[in-house]
Amino acid sequence: MSKSPDTPEFRVMVSQEYLNILDSYRFPADKYQIGCKTLKE
Repeated sequence: MSKSPDTPEFRVMVSQEYLNILDSYRFPADKYQIGCKTLKE
């Protein structure tokens, strides 16, 4: 498994944004240019 260059704070921010929306992985994934699969995990 490769180490992510993203900071823990960034990961928390993106995760919280996803939890606030809860209907789509696509919006935060597109906004932060993260793969949907990565965001789901």
